[in-house]
Amino acid sequence: MKIWSFILTVSLTLFAALTFFLSVSIIFDWNGLREAQGNFVWAIIWLNLICSIIYFGSAFFIAKNNPLSVNLLRISLYMIASGSVYLSIHILNGGLYESKTIGALVFRFLVSLIFFLLVKRFFRRKEAV
Repeated sequence: MKIWSFILTVSLTLFAALTFFLSVSIIFDWNGLREAQGNFVWAIIWLNLICSIIYFGSAFFIAKNNPLSVNLLRISLYMIASGSVYLSIHILNGGLYESKTIGALVFRFLVSLIFFLLVKRFFRRKEAV
């Protein structure tokens, strides 16, 4: 059972680190990444940064065998869904965006959903034992 905790913790931490690095790189314009991204939506960049912090917290709670990690991942899913609604409204109002933003948001939602389901199952199994 400890191996699953380790795998979930490491994989979620890596995903959080990647998300954090990319978000901070765009916000502070490190390595000219802001220009490379084109027409990005600031709200989505900040959403990604906040979600990365939530992912770090969730990974910490997984490592501590605390089921609070499930709730943190649930919050990130709600935030990403809200961000999708915001992006839709932004697009419908003629706001500038990159088409890859939509794909990235869908990808982030799916990865977060997979982590949520795995962590939820992990803690459900743990309670059964």
